[in-house]
Amino acid sequence: MTTLRRLSEEELRLFLDRIGASLQDRPLEIDAAAHRERLAALLRRMGEASLYELLDVDVASPVLRIHEGFERMARLVHPDNAQRLDLMGREGVLEVLFERVTEAYLTLSDPDRRKLYDREQPSWQSEAPPMPRPEEAQRLYERARSYAAAEQFHAAIELLREAVRTTPKADYLALLGLLETRNPLWLHHAEEHLRRAIGQGAKDPSLPAALAEVRRRIETGDTAESDKTASDSHEVEII
Repeated sequence: MTTLRRLSEEELRLFLDRIGASLQDRPLEIDAAAHRERLAALLRRMGEASLYELLDVDVASPVLRIHEGFERMARLVHPDNAQRLDLMGREGVLEVLFERVTEAYLTLSDPDRRKLYDREQPSWQSEAPPMPRPEEAQRLYERARSYAAAEQFHAAIELLREAVRTTPKADYLALLGLLETRNPLWLHHAEEHLRRAIGQGAKDPSLPAALAEVRRRIETGDTAESDKTASDSHEVEII
């Protein structure tokens, strides 16, 4: 049984509006470079981080500290930050982080849910790193599919890379590889992910042809791009 408090669309909108108003009244003081680093670290850990880590608080933190942690992290990951982070058109990544942080807050601020959550965490009693959460990877994959359908390819790729890092399933690898073929700079990554997807028995019949085409493009030097293109393609090192 999961103890995570899921958000409804209406609840998410209300939280987004409230934190957005907070940012208007009190803009973030952190500089953009440090902000990008915090987001990149959070995204890399999202699939395996505990709810406490998502709010940047201790396991023994009182309720007031939970509230403070949420306010701090929610302001940091709010989609309204997209422009200052050069993430315009890639707000989906921030939306996912905001939703995850808000769900962590709703779970830990409820005494009963928090007790249940704590009892489900054997890592509290051990120094071993937390195990990856397959259900979180599935959520990232489903969200990535939505972004890909809406042609928000950067956001989809970022979420898929996190899903694959914790749970490298064939379907995740296949979609990631296909999306990476859209950028010549990522063809070597696409080749690896498509090859792994096929090796794991991915059912998409188009994958062998896609892999052959990627290898042809690599052999003909289609990965060669100018430094400016490389810079534009990696606007923020958040992948």
